[in-house]
Amino acid sequence: DISEAAKKLQENLLHEERLRRQWAADIAHDLRSPVTVLKGQLEGVADGVLKLDEHRIALFLAETEKLTYMINDLSLLTHLESPGYKVHTEPVRVDEVLKNLLSRFEVQAKQREMDFSCDATPFLLQADENLFTRLMDNLISNAVRYGTAPSTITIHVVGDSAGNAVQLSIENEGVIEEAFLPRLFDRLSRAETSRSSEGSGLGLSIVKAIAEAHGWNIAVTSEKKTKFTLYFT
Repeated sequence: DISEAAKKLQENLLHEERLRRQWAADIAHDLRSPVTVLKGQLEGVADGVLKLDEHRIALFLAETEKLTYMINDLSLLTHLESPGYKVHTEPVRVDEVLKNLLSRFEVQAKQREMDFSCDATPFLLQADENLFTRLMDNLISNAVRYGTAPSTITIHVVGDSAGNAVQLSIENEGVIEEAFLPRLFDRLSRAETSRSSEGSGLGLSIVKAIAEAHGWNIAVTSEKKTKFTLYFT
């Protein structure tokens, strides 16, 4: 009835408000950390307590890079989630995007004794190539960084008879804690930020936002292995 619907709406609004507050608090915390490090270091140099050498400059650059990365991710996510935003698509060769990305991650994967198993079929996908590349970059990065090593990361693309990609999956050894799965795509989800201090904590939120902007669906399962699956149709 109407009273139940109104009650449900109020509960949803309160839940959204709590999420917004948590989101703001998390953003403030994650932005504050590198700023605090930079401020302390610069004050030390200014007071003559710390020496301004190559090591110190490298630290400044690293902390600045963290801030830049987070600000860029926030900007992208806000852009993707803006009302009325529409993706401009063109035919993209999925195999070429994957080949370039796997070359980029080759060294990082070898350092963790990982390798890739990837389809080479030249399926086409209607997509914004830059956004699709960013989506896959985030998923591959997660697999390399958080997967159990040594192991193989498997990327599988399914296409139709016309040569169009209809589904893509990326699977790695290792599991995500069950309690985190429902919130895995949330902004600054605790699953991401607790596993590593690197990155902005927005990687999977951006993956979901890019997928939804294209009208795609994404799902994750994590039992014996972790598997992300994109459904393009």
